[in-house]
Amino acid sequence: MKYPDMEYAYLIEVKYITKEMRGKKLKNAIALKIEEARVQLDKYGQDHESRKEYHIKPYGTVTLKKIIIVYHGWEMVYCEELTVDS
Repeated sequence: MKYPDMEYAYLIEVKYITKEMRGKKLKNAIALKIEEARVQLDKYGQDHESRKEYHIKPYGTVTLKKIIIVYHGWEMVYCEELTVDS
């Protein structure tokens, strides 16, 4: 293993919404971006070859953490760490 003391591996999905979007459209866009990010992170997180290569559970001891960040223009409007794999 390249980094034997590594405890966590991270997948980070960053989404962007243009600063011109406002009101209800913005609220809906944020919800859509969050859902898109969840789907993508689930897909990436299930890649068995990557899990084996980086010794992510169940192929090793590294715990995978997934992060969603959504920006509206330059402002971060949403950030979440999804449930850590067991």
